[in-house]
Amino acid sequence: MHSAAEDRNAALAQTLSDFQKDNPTVVEHMKVEADALQRLAEVEAQLAKYKSVYGDSSTFSPDVSKLSEQLRQKEDELQKHRLLEIQRTQVCFSRTLCFRC
Repeated sequence: MHSAAEDRNAALAQTLSDFQKDNPTVVEHMKVEADALQRLAEVEAQLAKYKSVYGDSSTFSPDVSKLSEQLRQKEDELQKHRLLEIQRTQVCFSRTLCFRC
């Protein structure tokens, strides 16, 4: 029996396969992003397990809280860079489709 995630994955794989014929660079960026999102989901699940065992970070020492805040800031920065890369890819893709650019 297939789960909804497996069905979605199969549909995305087929869409990427169809799209790759005309736009291999964009598809590669999409695959990288999909892999990153999958990894993020795995890490979030693992984090939830750790939180259930060790509790919330608000109960940690100031040093741990400071490191947690630094990590959150780096994650925010990474997300901004990902969004900029997506925008750059979309602009490049748009320019290949638009004959006026």
